[in-house]
Amino acid sequence: MEFSELIKTATVENVLLSCAGLPAVRGTLCITSHHLLLSSCPGGDLELWLLIRNVDAVEKRVQNLGWYQPPRTNSSARDTRLTGSSGTITLRCKDLKVLQLEIPGMEECLNIASSIEALSSVDSVMMMYPFFYRPPSLKLEEGWHQFPLEQYFQQISSQTSQWRLSLAAQCMDREEATVLVHGAEGTDTTLLVTALAQVILDPSCRTLAGFQGLLEREWIQAGHPFHLRCAHSAYSHARLKQEAPLFLLFLDCVWQLSRQFPFSLEFGERLLLSLFDNAYASAYGTFLCNNEKERSLCKVKESTHSLWAWLNRPEEQQKLLNPLYSHNALVIWPSVEPQSIQLWQGLFLRWIRPSQHLDEAWAEIQRLVEENNTPAKESTGNRLSQSLSDHTAGMENRR
Repeated sequence: MEFSELIKTATVENVLLSCAGLPAVRGTLCITSHHLLLSSCPGGDLELWLLIRNVDAVEKRVQNLGWYQPPRTNSSARDTRLTGSSGTITLRCKDLKVLQLEIPGMEECLNIASSIEALSSVDSVMMMYPFFYRPPSLKLEEGWHQFPLEQYFQQISSQTSQWRLSLAAQCMDREEATVLVHGAEGTDTTLLVTALAQVILDPSCRTLAGFQGLLEREWIQAGHPFHLRCAHSAYSHARLKQEAPLFLLFLDCVWQLSRQFPFSLEFGERLLLSLFDNAYASAYGTFLCNNEKERSLCKVKESTHSLWAWLNRPEEQQKLLNPLYSHNALVIWPSVEPQSIQLWQGLFLRWIRPSQHLDEAWAEIQRLVEENNTPAKESTGNRLSQSLSDHTAGMENRR
């Protein structure tokens, strides 16, 4: 299959893009194999760069129809033409963003909608964008081997007789050995509870590196089926039996922990948002496929970039850190009372409510904490962090 076969109309002029909270923009709409682009007129700035895999549902509506009948001569047949037609396409994305495109021309509108629907539903893993994405700043091998699964399961097997490890040579033309883990088959709920318990009990899992390692060994390498579970998000009209927002539920639980223990997690909300976005639609191969066997057959680690390689670059890592973090060796038992559970506004309302003031507040917190980040001022810094955290929480509740 060629991508060009799925694109009925590649370019449309004079398209109006609307998104909640932002001014409407008119420009040229282009469809590529993996992206939907809109370049504004007349300056030509790129106003939209949307990974088509991120589209969860496409809604189309043809409107403003007018009929025109030209003058008729004795020898001419009746000629009735459709004029002044246009259409509206609403794109509901997996990251909960909603975009609206007003497209001149009924045929162009239907072709664009059909093309997006076809491209967003391509199910072949090796046709997805991570296999084509080649950022110049990253190498393919970066990030794939920083969390060796063997060490983790060696530790587990030494503590219990319920697990055993074996090395088996892989089939086909590969000579290296792979680790096979044998144990009781768990459920999705077991996975969620086990992973969350480690964040609560183990301080190392509350660091940036430790949390990434937890995701690798519990969710990715030991077999959560992301391709099946995250095929669609909230807006899709299709509901397959295998779909379930379990990973989102886990991220929400971790976010709740971060609200109740604002100093105990080294990473902030931005990491959780990035993980949610990439689990459903990504330029990286970290969440591709359903298990290690499929990733090996598709050569994911040889042919795609790791999300960790991008997030762990110093300039990106700095954005993910919690400026209020202070190592806490204790167990962090959360309150599960109804009044303790909050709506994750940063995720569920991020495209509806502007975050400018909250972003400015966090930038100020970062600056103040850095100024007070000396051993002599540690107690003062902790008191400052407490005050700033309370202030920020109050601002968020008013959003």
